[in-house]
Amino acid sequence: MFEHIKEGPPSLMKFKDGRDTYTGVGNFSNGFSLSVVRHSGSYGGEQGLFEILLMRNDKPISLPPITEEGDTIKGFLTEEQVNSIIADTRDLPGTF
Repeated sequence: MFEHIKEGPPSLMKFKDGRDTYTGVGNFSNGFSLSVVRHSGSYGGEQGLFEILLMRNDKPISLPPITEEGDTIKGFLTEEQVNSIIADTRDLPGTF
């Protein structure tokens, strides 16, 4: 579904009512990674939307505009928005 994201096991891929769930992680050479999820407990999951968690060196971080200031999670995202965030994260410089 998303380029550069490794999907989770198929056993985690269905809501109880049959709708698809999604779990995936992308690790980038710049030290950043994204967790992308869609499930009944994620922000927007009940509406079929995605949630991302941004990490750097395996620690959650806040980095506008990918996430809001002070927040490591961004939810209620469409597939197109997630693809844009993946590209933005992949292209971040490795040092700040």
